Amino acid sequence: MLRIPILASEINNLTDARYFAAREATWLSFPLSQINIQQIAAIQEWVDGVTIVPAFESESVAEIIEYAQFLHVDTIQLAPFYDESHHTSLSDFNIIQLVLIGEDSDWSEVDHRLMELSKTTSLIVLDTYKSNISWQKLTVAQRAQLQQWCADYPIVLGLPFSQESIADVLALGAKAINLRGSEEEKVGYKSFEEVDEILDVLEIED
Repeated sequence: MLRIPILASEINNLTDARYFAAREATWLSFPLSQINIQQIAAIQEWVDGVTIVPAFESESVAEIIEYAQFLHVDTIQLAPFYDESHHTSLSDFNIIQLVLIGEDSDWSEVDHRLMELSKTTSLIVLDTYKSNISWQKLTVAQRAQLQQWCADYPIVLGLPFSQESIADVLALGAKAINLRGSEEEKVGYKSFEEVDEILDVLEIED
């Protein structure tokens, strides 16, 4: 059992899917830009105990509904450009919304967006992976703002952090943490050393 739920994202191969399922991740998120619906359906047959989440990046609302029904899922992840106008048409699903934070992001504008999104989403992933803003790079004020957002909204923290920073990250009070998959070194093989170190610390001993 883990101290906090894990959203494993960027899953595009069976190796990652089986690894994160075995390590008790709550959600597996599959980006439609990297893997197709048929491949996701095939991987579904190999994993148990996790929520399968197709991650949509450019699909129309009609396509989202079609693909989600094909996979028989009730949870979807949406790219940053999707907003409340799309959520209305997708209200039958649990919506995980991605919000990117970059070096030049106005955090007051992010706060307003989080407030609006929280009305129609199940979870909001705050992502700094794409901008490579790690926990170590955040200022004291930014860390305090993250903690406030975690208190106010259903936040999943998606930021790079080291094993040594886990206690500080957990103290923010997020609903979940986002860890990411990656490409296989070769089919059926890859190293999980860095992720293992984090998940080992997050695991609650019996």
